Amino acid sequence: MQGAAAFETVRDINAASHLIGDISGATLDDPLFERYNKIGCSISPVEKDADDYKMITKYLEKTYEPVKVGEISYGVTIDDVFAVELSAGLSLDEIMKLPNKVLLWCGAYRTFLICYLILKYMINGFGGSYVYD
Repeated sequence: MQGAAAFETVRDINAASHLIGDISGATLDDPLFERYNKIGCSISPVEKDADDYKMITKYLEKTYEPVKVGEISYGVTIDDVFAVELSAGLSLDEIMKLPNKVLLWCGAYRTFLICYLILKYMINGFGGSYVYD
């Protein structure tokens, strides 16, 4: 089951990267804001005293423990929380009826960890270097 979840995550990243397009080059706006704007979303920071921020912090504290890979321990912390709103698309009622709902930040954390471990293995495991296209 973990292999299927990892495949779905990589598939989602691939679909999103094709949707967003080229992320190289200079931009006047914040790159994160620009990418979300390109797919029709607005992004805004959540205040640290807001209920949503506290809920996410509490969830993270209760569900994630440090992961040890070899002799290195990886933990999770919250720097900032952002609210993403879709300007067009499905309503909340339509979204609630969809199967397989995954929190975006949980998928992002898993994706980051998988990509980091793969990249580290490619560099250290094969003795070569990896160049981004």
